[in-house]
This record gives sequence, structure tokens and C-alpha cells, in this order.
Amino acid sequence: MAKIISTLFVSADGVAEIDPDWHFPYFDENMGRAVGEDYDTADVLLIGRETYDSFAGAWPGG
Repeated sequence: MAKIISTLFVSADGVAEIDPDWHFPYFDENMGRAVGEDYDTADVLLIGRETYDSFAGAWPGG
């Protein structure tokens, strides 16, 4: 049976949105490791079209 894991970038005040200005300045190796662990253990990612479009250029073999 598959396991579903939901990951969401959200700020301390509950804001969740695509705004690089509020999270990229704080993205460090620990956050990168945490995100990598989520993605490395996943068999499938379910993402929206805009997220796919932003990720697609970075994925090999796309």
C-alpha cells in the first residue's frame, strides 16, 4: 500500500504562497536536506501545472 505525504512551505503566520522573497533568502543546507529527503524517498510527486513548469527545466530527461 502506498503512503501519502503532504509537504507545504508555510510561514510562521500561516501564509502559504509562491513568493520567492519570503523563503529563498532563508533556504540553507538544512532546509535543502529536509526537502531533498522528501523528494528522494518519493516514488511519485503530485504537483500543479505552475509548479511543474517551474521545476521542469531543472529535471534531467524531462
